[in-house]
Amino acid sequence: MQDYMRLAKIPGIIRYAVFGKERLLEIDRQLSADDRNTADPVGAFMERKGVTFNPAHEVNAQELRTETDIAINHEKLISAGITEVPKEMIEVIVRNGREVESSHIRELKVAKEGNKDVVERFQEILASDGKVKPLMTPERKSEGFKKKTDQFIKAMESAISDVEYRGQVDAELISSLKEKLQQLEETLQATT
Repeated sequence: MQDYMRLAKIPGIIRYAVFGKERLLEIDRQLSADDRNTADPVGAFMERKGVTFNPAHEVNAQELRTETDIAINHEKLISAGITEVPKEMIEVIVRNGREVESSHIRELKVAKEGNKDVVERFQEILASDGKVKPLMTPERKSEGFKKKTDQFIKAMESAISDVEYRGQVDAELISSLKEKLQQLEETLQATT
């Protein structure tokens, strides 16, 4: 109900009913301030993105939806500051039945911030069917280390409180772990 109320506030929205509620909500999310300040915000968006639509003329509805999905996905990247990826590459992902996801945008931002080739990274996303391995940055490594350490500490606390498990603990493993932690602590102290 809330979605329909949101759409009802957009002037001239009924002319675009062919797109369906979900697609219109996506368009609404991508409207620029200039688009919103027109008498026909959806029409302004379509024109800006090069999608030709005249509600008075019969069109191939599926092709129109596809063109609109390409425009929406392209605008998602532009809104996120990713301007390097050409619209033609977005067309490939959309015509393969997929969309630009927030995880893709995060990966492209990491690539851009790390001065990596954003277009090449997008090609990797396309080639991996959208399931690309995350780029490892010092920040991501640090976050991963913290998560793994927290998980280890919780597992260790559970093991300590389990009387039956204590008898199964390998004392050599504990000694090795203690040595590695000492080395890590010394390394961290030397770098600060």
